[in-house]
Amino acid sequence: MSMKIESRNQNGVVILSIQGEFSINNKKAIDEALENEIKQGLFLFILDFAAVNYIDSVGISVLIKIGNISNLHQKKIVIVNAGKQVLHVVGLAKLERILTFCESINEGLVFLQN
Repeated sequence: MSMKIESRNQNGVVILSIQGEFSINNKKAIDEALENEIKQGLFLFILDFAAVNYIDSVGISVLIKIGNISNLHQKKIVIVNAGKQVLHVVGLAKLERILTFCESINEGLVFLQN
C-alpha cells in the first residue's frame, strides 16, 4: 500500500502527517522524510498517526531509530492520534521508554515546548 507524508515545521517542531502503512513497503519514504529534517538540524518530531492503519516491525525499527537520534540530542519524539492497532504494536515493543504519546498535535506541541 502506498504512503503519503506531509511535513511542516511549527516553531522548530517537525510535524509529519503520515497516511497509509508504516511498514517495510514504505521504509525508504519514511527514512527520507526523517533524514531531510535531521540534516537541517531539526530533532523535535511529532508523528501524526491519525491516518496510519498498519505498522510492522520495520516501522517499529524506524521509530526506535528516530527516537534514539532525538534522545541523543536531548530532544523528544511524540506520536499523536495513534489508533488502537498501532498503540498495541508499539506497546508490545515497549517504545514508551523513548517515545511520548499524546492525543493531539496541540497537546504534543505543548509537551515539546515545555
